[in-house]
Amino acid sequence: MANLQVAERYARALLSVAEETGVGDIVTRDLIAIGELIDKTPSLRAFLSHPLLGTAQQQRGLKAIFESRVDALVFRFLLFLAQKRRLSALASICACYATLDTDRRGILPARIVGAQLPDDTQVAAITSKLGDRYRKPLQPEIETDPSLLGGFIVHVGDTVHDFSIKGKLRSLKRHLAYT
Repeated sequence: MANLQVAERYARALLSVAEETGVGDIVTRDLIAIGELIDKTPSLRAFLSHPLLGTAQQQRGLKAIFESRVDALVFRFLLFLAQKRRLSALASICACYATLDTDRRGILPARIVGAQLPDDTQVAAITSKLGDRYRKPLQPEIETDPSLLGGFIVHVGDTVHDFSIKGKLRSLKRHLAYT
């Protein structure tokens, strides 16, 4: 819990500076990439959370990994986190930043799970229809789950919209059980 509060505090501060300097989109892109890199690279995760590495060692490592690959603001932020001994929270900071940025833009994240991968036209139709319902644009994340048999399920925040054959069969089974 404390790590999440720390992450949110740092993410809010970085978002504020990024907006003031006009590099919000670039910072968002870099932090999403860093978050994905941390998720995919166990050695990077170990480096970021290693308790015995000193600040100077961590900063040298950050320079080698990120200096020419990310925006100057993001790089300075990484060095700052090393100085404050908060690099272990970087993955959480990246996730919080992405959430804060989508909130700031008025975009709702939506997870679309289909029995098979929907094409771009279907995704556009789904996001348009539900976007009108929520009065906000949706940012879709696409997944597949063959157990749905057909159709799709859309998760928007805490709300689940089930348009799958599996869901319809479950509903029919409950209806028949009560009659």
